[in-house]
Amino acid sequence: CKDREGNVWIGTYFGGINYYTAQHLVFRKYYPDYSDNSISGSAVREICEDHDGNIWIGTEDAGLNKLDRASGRITHFEPTGKPGSIAYSNIHGLAVVGHELWIGTHERGLDVLDIKTGKVRRHYTAGYRPGDLKSNFVASLLHTSTGSIFIGTGKALHEYDPATDGFKQAPEVPGGVTVSCLYEDHNGTVWAGTHGMGVFYFNRRTHTKGRLVNDLNKPNSLPTNFLNAICEDSAGNVW
Repeated sequence: CKDREGNVWIGTYFGGINYYTAQHLVFRKYYPDYSDNSISGSAVREICEDHDGNIWIGTEDAGLNKLDRASGRITHFEPTGKPGSIAYSNIHGLAVVGHELWIGTHERGLDVLDIKTGKVRRHYTAGYRPGDLKSNFVASLLHTSTGSIFIGTGKALHEYDPATDGFKQAPEVPGGVTVSCLYEDHNGTVWAGTHGMGVFYFNRRTHTKGRLVNDLNKPNSLPTNFLNAICEDSAGNVW
């Protein structure tokens, strides 16, 4: 995650966070050292920055953390079963939408947390009614420049419908696939990486869409159909 100051936050699997600033040319480590002001988990799955400059850290082993950049204080959010707490300690997708933090969990659905109060305002789980999510595994989240909210789950790519406070399946990606990562490039094209079906991309403004997959007969195709992350560099190349 690159923050507004150009610093880079790198999540690791059971190594906490590595934080890099160009001014100091060294990495600062954040990991659970059991002190009062350390992050709660070491398997860091998601990192994002809110509009106040706070860094939100989702872990797979110990819930959610908020790092207040101004004070350096780290706040832990763990499932307690009480009203307002997060649903589960295994966090996957994170997305800031205004003053809300959308939180995807592993098989426990979707939380929407009020950033100001630190309390979960809404919770969504899978169901069979129209407008329900079709999977409780929320693997990825994306808030686009046009205001759309996409939810990548273990079964489909959903889009939030504010008029009904529900969800509809995005037609650009077929059902029955885990959408593992989501990214919007500078042109407004949405890239949806999957586990097993390559990457789908679409732009509703230009009406373009397509899919990239591994093809053994094409040496310039994707090396695998299983994707974990997508980003764009300063030259407009998509990685």
